[in-house]
Amino acid sequence: MELESLLKPLSLKLKMFSQKSSGDPDEVLLELQRAVKLSCTSVELRASADVVHYLVEIISTLSVHDLGYQIKLFCLDLLNNVVAMDTTLAGQLQDTIPTLSAALQQHTEKLDHPLVLPCLQLLHKVAYRSQPLTLVVPIVEKLLRFLGHNIHSLPNDSPLIPYLVGTLSSLAHRSVVVQVFVKEQPKVKLLYRALVSFLSHSNLSVIVYSLSALLSLCFNESLGDKLFSMQNVHQTFQLMFGMLTKSPGYLVTEHAIDLFLDLLRHDKIRQSLCSYPHLEQSLYTLVCLISLSLDDLSASKLLELLDRLMCIQSIRSQLTQLVFSGRCHVAFQAVSQWGGIGHSETSRLQLNSMKFLKNLAEEAMASGLAIRHKSEMTSLLTAAVAMATVAAENGDLSSDYKACVMAESLAVVLTCCQDESQKNRVVQSISSELCYSVYTMSLRHAS
Repeated sequence: MELESLLKPLSLKLKMFSQKSSGDPDEVLLELQRAVKLSCTSVELRASADVVHYLVEIISTLSVHDLGYQIKLFCLDLLNNVVAMDTTLAGQLQDTIPTLSAALQQHTEKLDHPLVLPCLQLLHKVAYRSQPLTLVVPIVEKLLRFLGHNIHSLPNDSPLIPYLVGTLSSLAHRSVVVQVFVKEQPKVKLLYRALVSFLSHSNLSVIVYSLSALLSLCFNESLGDKLFSMQNVHQTFQLMFGMLTKSPGYLVTEHAIDLFLDLLRHDKIRQSLCSYPHLEQSLYTLVCLISLSLDDLSASKLLELLDRLMCIQSIRSQLTQLVFSGRCHVAFQAVSQWGGIGHSETSRLQLNSMKFLKNLAEEAMASGLAIRHKSEMTSLLTAAVAMATVAAENGDLSSDYKACVMAESLAVVLTCCQDESQKNRVVQSISSELCYSVYTMSLRHAS
């Protein structure tokens, strides 16, 4: 039995049992155990509207006081397994943050209660994938106080620390209302002191979450000026590049890249990166990571960072010369191949590949590198045409994602067409069917 088909009857049974209308606790437990076991072996789960609805129904039962400890524990195990299968699922559960907060609050007097850790783990995943909160309701206020208090009062080696700091970091990320609420707390200086002390923590994820929280909460304050001064931010760059090279795991890598992307939003950080003494070697190492056997999500996230770095002109030039120099030939071929192979939309690998290739093509044409590197430009063109063909053949171009992939692919093609010899290749390689698909797509999205 597939997990998706098991979620509907399970959510109904849990709802009825929690309302005391019907249900045998042993039967509900058995059903939950089957679902948890299946969630450990299933490789994927469609993030359909029905699946999200069933998960919301299951989460809604967690705040029922007398539901039963074992039933809640199995529910949390199931939910944590399910959101790990598809990263988009957690984001669609954003509206359940108050419910999860209420479920957590039932056990906050005893932090070693077996339900506290899995509940925090789920809250962390959902908060990380969610859009910034625009309103802090009372139960979320209570959650923020709980997080802040325990971050500065629990010992550094507590197993709860990574999830407490990670949840606070995710909730504060680009949410002005959360940032304002946290800053207004009477013991906020104790919180800052704890976060700063965590920058030397033995757990890499705690370091990343703490830096992210400090960036959100105090970048424009005196503490932020000190933490993100040129000298200190160079140490942060060293940490970020080193962490990506060591590859401690996808989730930590993803958080590290997100932190890097947030840092690069600030002018003074971008200027500091340009003067970073180990920049050239770090960029080389970063590009070479692409040639490793990365999963789609990791590769896509890495390309997202490279694409952002390409927005800094001096680094854009360095990266393009590096890729075209031949030192990163395998990595270049890997990106070109990803562009022409079908991947799930969840990873956004095709789109990020095309964005990176477009930036390379534009810089190569502008700098004159394209004249000396005909074979690399041909590879760019081949990948773009292949990607446009895949997008046209394997999907409905009314999809926003597929339309974006097609648009980026065509941008690469048009850039390459500035070279007369490449223009002839385009004429030879683009089929009439592809031209028709592009034409119909443009009409559909113009209306």
